[in-house]
Amino acid sequence: MNTINKLAAVVVCGLVLTACGGGGNDTPDNTGSNGNTSTGPSDPGSSGNSSTGGSNTGTGSGNTGSGGTGNGSTGSGGTGSGSTGGGSTGSGSGTSDTQTSYTVTPSINGSGGAINPAAAVSVTSGASTSFQVTPNAGYTASVGGTCGGTLSGTTYTTNAVTANCTVVATFASKPLTFMYEGIQVAVDAAIFQTAADAASFLALLNQEGARGYRYLYDQYSQKVCTDNMSSACDSSYSPTISVFVNDGSAPSYTYDLLPNPANINDFITQANTEGAKGYQYMGLYGITPGAMTPPYALYRKDGGSTTTYTYATDTAGPMARDAFLNQANTHGQLGYWLYGRIGQNYTVPVNLYVKNNASNATYNYHAQTLLSLPSGVTDQINAEGANGYRLMFQLVPNSDILESDLSSMLYIKDQTQSASFIIQSVESWPSDGTALITQLNNYGAQGYTPWINSSLLYFFKTTNCSSGWFCTVFNPPGTSRW
Repeated sequence: MNTINKLAAVVVCGLVLTACGGGGNDTPDNTGSNGNTSTGPSDPGSSGNSSTGGSNTGTGSGNTGSGGTGNGSTGSGGTGSGSTGGGSTGSGSGTSDTQTSYTVTPSINGSGGAINPAAAVSVTSGASTSFQVTPNAGYTASVGGTCGGTLSGTTYTTNAVTANCTVVATFASKPLTFMYEGIQVAVDAAIFQTAADAASFLALLNQEGARGYRYLYDQYSQKVCTDNMSSACDSSYSPTISVFVNDGSAPSYTYDLLPNPANINDFITQANTEGAKGYQYMGLYGITPGAMTPPYALYRKDGGSTTTYTYATDTAGPMARDAFLNQANTHGQLGYWLYGRIGQNYTVPVNLYVKNNASNATYNYHAQTLLSLPSGVTDQINAEGANGYRLMFQLVPNSDILESDLSSMLYIKDQTQSASFIIQSVESWPSDGTALITQLNNYGAQGYTPWINSSLLYFFKTTNCSSGWFCTVFNPPGTSRW
């Protein structure tokens, strides 16, 4: 070892005592960084002593470093030994790309039905899930979205879910069609006189109601000749026809016929009791000889419905037309449909209003002066219909409105819908019940329903109407008053 190297060894040993052999003169081995090894020179150690070469360990970044090996030297009488440097192993971490569940999000496009569940659901990867898709009456359902799947009845089952996806239910209104049926009866069913007649009338209504046909009215007997005294004329009475309609508004109907209460307060109590059970007031029927008030109140329940009804009254006319409309609109904004004037033969008649408690509809009422028949009425109905107003009935001077007011047509608008109405045809009243049913079905198959006055039938079509009284063939409430 030359002088410079020896001095370096002394300096190192002085500074780092553990790096030098005890009493030896060897220089320690040096280990290169990052797994490279360098070997230092060695000199004979002192007699009887051994020197050990030092080692350093290099560290790789995330890799395995290879430690260097120190080379020992053998002195006289002793053996130098070397040590082996150890390597270290780097490690890394990451996230698995295997997802075990996904989110299926349902929604409704527009209105007209419901989907259940309505909130997003978590589905195991590769599994499917189901939703109940229920259209409202008069609507059909279809289902789209990104999940894919099959709609069977009202159950939609997705395909196997392998990513977050959507289920979108869309409801479309069915084209309205109407089927009418006329049942010939021995006497006018609605003006029966005995309890047996009442039972027969109720049985008829429930029989047809079970088939999905709703009672509208009776077409009373008409003579087709003018000579009331001849036997030929007597035999020409057309038979009475009870008229029913199937317009898809309910799958079935059940009727209840109750005694007419003695006064308006008792009537409202009865109506609200029946309404709480889901029965709607339809009208008063029957005749008691010598009495002016019909003896029975008719109520109807729509099959499959859990709807309940609430009834309210207000002062009846005659009153100024503007006052009448102000009263009707006050109730209409609260969701009440104007049934009309009732209790004509009670001590105090009233205007009756009814609310469908399952509906959020509100109503606006509007009146127009009655124009000449039939062209003036047709033009008026079409103008109002284009603005969403449907004709209800005629306001009668000295009854609904003041005698000084002109006869007016009352219109109603459901403010939650964008419906419109247009007259297709005006027809004369048929000569008998069979001809009436034929005429009603011819137009009903095309989606037309009639508004009827004493001599003419105005057939009109409804568009963009979703559900409720507003869209169906009118039947009380709104067309029958006493």
